[in-house]
Amino acid sequence: MNRIVKAGAVALALSLPQGSAAQDWTGFYAGLGVSRNTGEDEQVYDPPPYAIFDLSGNQVRGFLGYNLQNGNLVYGGELVYSGGEINYEGYPAGDYYVGDTFQVKGRLGYAAGNALWFGTLGWVSSETHYDGATNNPITANGHSFGVGVDFMIGEQMFVGGEIERRLTEFDMGSMGGFPLQGNKHQVDAFSLRLGFKF
Repeated sequence: MNRIVKAGAVALALSLPQGSAAQDWTGFYAGLGVSRNTGEDEQVYDPPPYAIFDLSGNQVRGFLGYNLQNGNLVYGGELVYSGGEINYEGYPAGDYYVGDTFQVKGRLGYAAGNALWFGTLGWVSSETHYDGATNNPITANGHSFGVGVDFMIGEQMFVGGEIERRLTEFDMGSMGGFPLQGNKHQVDAFSLRLGFKF
């Protein structure tokens, strides 16, 4: 009787739907993406007052990273280069803008099925261009943080999205005859990406 009960229990367990195992994200990956960027530029003058401008623009980005996985926990690092103009509203396009941006990001995530949910924290450096400035472009440094998700499709390809905030600033003294002392940028980026694990 006990053998029959055990056999029935095993058969019942095998007949129930089984949860899907988490995707293995371990290894190098790389890809391309696009981002929509909005934000603010806060300019500090000597003497005051301050000036604040809206920022907006699109960028194309390339990324390269590596993941390690322990159970469902995934952690690693990522390098990101973004190119394109995030323009100052109210100025002609190409005159005043935030340009090439480089990021080094740490990532911590959770793998569930074919999805990887993650958060990021990193260092960011970007170039600010001012039309007619003698020391142009100017490098602004700071940090970034964000959240996102990647979905594996097939064995190696994945698609994903990420929302992040980049905070950078520079201190430079007078620039091109203007009493501009420094800038603070806040850029919010929503990006879509396509990558390959190898």
